[in-house]
Amino acid sequence: RAIVSTLFGQGADSLIFFPLALYGIVPNTELLYLIVSQIIFKTLYEIIVLPLTIRVVKIVKEKEA
Repeated sequence: RAIVSTLFGQGADSLIFFPLALYGIVPNTELLYLIVSQIIFKTLYEIIVLPLTIRVVKIVKEKEA
């Protein structure tokens, strides 16, 4: 669930931010590359830190009981 939400969240963020910030400055083909690579790298990062995220969520839930 965390990975899918990251994928959709970063996808939406990148699809909105990059065109607004860089349209007309960066060629469209490169802009598309930036959007896709941003989504991939952030999703891979979430996969890497997922074990830590799960631990933190577990600790917070125990404290909040």
